[in-house]
Amino acid sequence: MACVGSKVPVLVVDTTEFFSDLKLKRSPWEQTLLRSSRGHWQLWIPQVAVQEAARHHRKEAESHLAAAEKALKGLQRTGSIGSSQLPEIHDLLEPYRAVLGGYEAWLVERLKAAGARILPLPKVPHSDLLERALAERRPFRIKDDGKGKRGPDGYRDALIWASVVEAAGDLGGHDTLVFVTNNSGDFCGTNPAELHDDLLADLPITPQTIRYPSLEDALKSIPEPKFVAPVDLAAGPADDMDGQPPLGEVMREAVAGACDGLAGEDLGLADDDEARGGLILSNLRLPTGVDHVTIDEALPDLLTTDWSIYDRYEDGLVLAEVTVEADVSFEAFMYKSDYYAHDPAERISLLDGDWNDHMVRVGLSRNVQLTFHATIDPETNDVELTFEGGQGIDSETVGTRTGS
Repeated sequence: MACVGSKVPVLVVDTTEFFSDLKLKRSPWEQTLLRSSRGHWQLWIPQVAVQEAARHHRKEAESHLAAAEKALKGLQRTGSIGSSQLPEIHDLLEPYRAVLGGYEAWLVERLKAAGARILPLPKVPHSDLLERALAERRPFRIKDDGKGKRGPDGYRDALIWASVVEAAGDLGGHDTLVFVTNNSGDFCGTNPAELHDDLLADLPITPQTIRYPSLEDALKSIPEPKFVAPVDLAAGPADDMDGQPPLGEVMREAVAGACDGLAGEDLGLADDDEARGGLILSNLRLPTGVDHVTIDEALPDLLTTDWSIYDRYEDGLVLAEVTVEADVSFEAFMYKSDYYAHDPAERISLLDGDWNDHMVRVGLSRNVQLTFHATIDPETNDVELTFEGGQGIDSETVGTRTGS
């Protein structure tokens, strides 16, 4: 369902869209910010969502710091020769702890740079919130925790919606208000595509409204204005510009740099809640028992670089999907029992056989097709790539599980 009003739509993004991409690096956020910066929609981010994202970032970082501290203490207990000359664990981790508080300011700056409007905390009186909670008007509703305790929930959601209502005072019936949230239980009625009647009743004049569960769904459904037909840049005029290298050469160079940038990134797996913010690579067929998988190196076969242009703006800026095959090596932890029982065909190399009492550190590699989102300026042949995902293309590994 496309959502078109007489003006550019207003896009409100709830907290749920930040959790899986706290750095705003993946394609949905990249395209959302690009559209905002070009005035193709008004992007509204409630202050509550910003603070919730900052809280989630801190909790995720503190979890990784705790795991690092535990691992370092385990390494320290081995009593390695010369360990007295190593830095104290506190000194190693303190620089990471020191920068945790800077995320919220960074996020606000990043959003505002793309033209986003940060909606301030609402002025709604506490008495109104209490009355709403007692009446169980959405987003408040009674929830059962499964232990016999029942009570109203939705305080932060109520603040988010109140911020939207206050900002929507100038919207009219010909405007479009898009609400992006994965929380249909609190914001929607029986139809998950529509906001609950309790919420619509809060708006002074009801604009056209629709709810999408994700930015990706919103991007697919809301058309962008004033596009011209896509062109084949591979054979376009940019290749013939004096002093400019061919686009293919520039694209391959950008791919090489983007692959270098994947080193050290955590891999998110569908069955690993702690790694939900990591990069998603499907069909890797990882060995049973591996945990905390990190990309060590991604070596692309640049001759396999391919791209498909799907949109071009009137002023020439082009959006494309880029793929490349790469030999990706990973480091991971693995339970000792699983490692010593693994099939040799799984091609696992032992990096540290005694990481701690239960785990070993291993290396493995897979042939992967990586996918990037590209923004191309044909006038300068500048290319910016954002990692979108990837999938394994090695079908020979046996006795494994499927990641993501």
